[in-house]
Amino acid sequence: MSTFFVWIGGVATTTAGAWISSRFHNYQQEWKDHRDELREKVLQPMRMGLVKYISPFLCGQAPILVTEHAATGFDFDASVTDAPEKYGPVLVAKFPTAFVFGPIDSALLHDARTNHLRKLFAKFDQIDRDWMTYCADCHIWAMKVARKIPEGSGLPPFPNSDPRGPYVMHYQLAVFLYNRLFHFPTVVLRKEENDSQSAHCWLKGDPYTLAAGTPEQIDTLIADLNKLQRSENEAVTPLRDRAGTLQSRYTTFMEELEYAIATRRFHGGCEFVKFLSFP
Repeated sequence: MSTFFVWIGGVATTTAGAWISSRFHNYQQEWKDHRDELREKVLQPMRMGLVKYISPFLCGQAPILVTEHAATGFDFDASVTDAPEKYGPVLVAKFPTAFVFGPIDSALLHDARTNHLRKLFAKFDQIDRDWMTYCADCHIWAMKVARKIPEGSGLPPFPNSDPRGPYVMHYQLAVFLYNRLFHFPTVVLRKEENDSQSAHCWLKGDPYTLAAGTPEQIDTLIADLNKLQRSENEAVTPLRDRAGTLQSRYTTFMEELEYAIATRRFHGGCEFVKFLSFP
């Protein structure tokens, strides 16, 4: 009889051991599948998005300040035969982080951010915040320069209420000075006069006409732009230094992201995989 109970106990132990082994194997497979899912649906798309949308700016390959044609006001008293929206050039700082994370599954992104790769995402979040502050500071500086251009030249900012009157595209010229001072490629500005009408003159920078006025007004504008280029060079030195520091930190982060993609293990538990879960 004792032998029988020993045999029963052995069978039970073997069965329990096989069941536990099977459950552990299933757990390992689920964890591997989840790791692969995080790699394929979060980390790899994140890397591709960063390379496409963020790297050109943080690696100094593209300027963050540009001008765009957008709505600048709304006339609530506009006639039904007139469009209420007012459009014109606006100065903007590029900040396309939403394009990186928008397409990524939000649940898996939250899991990776909070459970498995906290330090990696914390490092990116800090870079992202510092870049946002840097973009804002560059925009503030450029807006100050843009306001100085009409003041120094005496030309009214574009658009002029008189469509045939003089004007200066102060936002575009502020971006021009930004590109010059931050060592991005720029066009060469040129003065162009109308031989038949000496009172008309333009400042052009392919493919745009950036100002219109008398020859004296355009000469004053050119002299003022040269003065701003010299005087603002020292003012933007701290911004250029910050750009270099951000680039270095971003390069290090991208290396760590590559390592996270290549590694075979992630740390931390989550609700997607439960250890030895029961049916």
